[in-house]
Parts: sequence; C-alpha cells; structure tokens
Amino acid sequence: FVLPLWWLQIPPADYMVVLAVFNYALRCFHDFALLVASFVYRPDNSWTKWDTSTEENRKKRSDKRFNTRRYDLICEYFFVNFQQHLQHLYCSVFILLLNLVAQLPMIVLDMFGGIHSGLLLNYNL
Repeated sequence: FVLPLWWLQIPPADYMVVLAVFNYALRCFHDFALLVASFVYRPDNSWTKWDTSTEENRKKRSDKRFNTRRYDLICEYFFVNFQQHLQHLYCSVFILLLNLVAQLPMIVLDMFGGIHSGLLLNYNL
C-alpha cells in the first residue's frame, strides 16, 4: 500500500478547500442522480392501497412496487456510499461541542458565587 506523495506537498488550508469543493461537487452529482431517478422511477408509497380486483390493476401495482423499491435502493446506495450518515454525525458532534463551549463558562460563573444566575435573574436565588 503506497500513499500518494502529492498530499504531503499541499498546504493544509488548500487541502481543506479541495475537500470542500469535492464534497460540494459530489453533493451536486448526488442530488442530480436522485432527481433523475425520481423522474425515471416515479416512486409512490401509496401502491399498497391500490385496488387489486383486476389483472390490469395488479400489473400496475406490481410495476409501481418495483419502481418504488428500485428508487429506495438508489436512495440507500447514495446515503451509504456518499457517507451522508457520517456527515450528519460529524455535524451533530460539532453542534454538541459548540453547546458545551457556550454552556461551560456559564456553569463556571454559576459555581463561583452565582454570578451568571445573579446577572440574568436576580441575586435572591
């Protein structure tokens, strides 16, 4: 296993910009592919409630079931292979860390004499 040597020569800021642009381009491709798939397969989750009294209705229902499941497979493929679940995880961890950074100074101020609660509410607490 040999790592490419070009990544050692790129400054970290430029490397992050390249990753951001690449991620944006992949997201554009992802959205376009899902749009095309939705036009091609026309998914409809109400196919389970369709009438099955005639052979023609059963055929339409079977075709719609196939198309909806095919579209679901494409959505699942893009969700897993484009690592959207990891992107959501990283964004949620980032939000939790920002919340911790915002709350921690207020907790410290409250521990030392109730300055935070006294300033925001009143000193009679």
